[in-house]
Order: sequence, then structure tokens, then C-alpha cells
Amino acid sequence: MITSPNGFRGEVNAQEAVSIVSLILLSHFSFVTHEKGHQDDCERISACFHQLRDFFNIIP
Repeated sequence: MITSPNGFRGEVNAQEAVSIVSLILLSHFSFVTHEKGHQDDCERISACFHQLRDFFNIIP
């Protein structure tokens, strides 16, 4: 069972859980690095987030 800050709650398999947690962590760290003024790190983490999210959006 996963419950996330955005309101999602449901049962997922292990692979789906890793995907969800990875996206949540990348999102979180992009905001943390931005707030600390680490723009290069923020851009790199944000790019990884968007690539991973786009990848998951094409999987049926």
C-alpha cells in the first residue's frame, strides 16, 4: 500500500512502488536544491524527473 502527499493511495507491485518513490524523491530534491541555490543540480534533477515521468507515461 502506498499513500503519497499528492493524495494517491492504492496497492501497487514492487516495480510500480519503486517508480512512484523515485518520482517523489526526484521532485522533492529538485525543490530542495532550488531553495538552496544549487541551480545546476536542480536543473539536472528536474531533467531526470521529467525523463522518468515521460518514460512511465508511454508504458501501457
